[in-house]
Amino acid sequence: MAGIVPVFDPASGASGGPAAGGGDGISPNPSGTPVNLNDGSWTLLDPLSIVQSVAYDSGTNTNTVTCNAAGATNDLVWSSSAVAHTGPRWYRALEIGGVPMTTDDFVTAIYRFGPLRSSTDFRAGGFYGLAEDPSTTVTADILGAGAGWIYYAPAGNVQNGVWSNTAATFESSHADARYARSTSFYGKGEALFMTYQSFTDADALRWNGQRDANLTLTGSVPVYEIVALGTRTSVDAIVLNDEWAIQAWSTFLKQA
Repeated sequence: MAGIVPVFDPASGASGGPAAGGGDGISPNPSGTPVNLNDGSWTLLDPLSIVQSVAYDSGTNTNTVTCNAAGATNDLVWSSSAVAHTGPRWYRALEIGGVPMTTDDFVTAIYRFGPLRSSTDFRAGGFYGLAEDPSTTVTADILGAGAGWIYYAPAGNVQNGVWSNTAATFESSHADARYARSTSFYGKGEALFMTYQSFTDADALRWNGQRDANLTLTGSVPVYEIVALGTRTSVDAIVLNDEWAIQAWSTFLKQA
């Protein structure tokens, strides 16, 4: 369950207080509740058996996934219009104050999310958001929306942005881009507007952007958090023992 953080970065407006200095990973000043994929609260759906193992470092809030090999396919590109999305995803029911949320609730989601570049070996994509049905591979039924990034590994650039089931908006490729703070609106029958701010290693604001999620949700069904692993494009493959490493924090607020 994600918590509410009642302080804000005076420079960016993001939750969690002022940001600290950078490095390869996201600066250690917390922003929201850390995501630990090994804490027992997440269910893994992995249709292609890509995930070998998951290791969590509580000191840096880093989740490192060691992968089995997977061939290049559009089904692993989470922002594609493929009929099926077969990439591994971790999911759990969204609760706020111990109360399960449904699509009838209006939720504001705030994410701080990015890859650990030194540990991510392949041309990868990562997505963290809310979804109606992450337990299916049928793209039209997943209905996910939230934060996302793509990375031109091993020595290329990170592009941050926001994701809406079969589409995404990413910043232009730039060497200084590191991670993003994103806000999205989900519920009351729709997934709505999303914004992001991209930051550098030194926590300087580099870019910002926005997208309308434009998803129609089923009424009165549970809402889930989803963390999804994928590839950057349909021609990018995963080699045996490649690693995918992320750092993520979140805050979820139920609107009256």
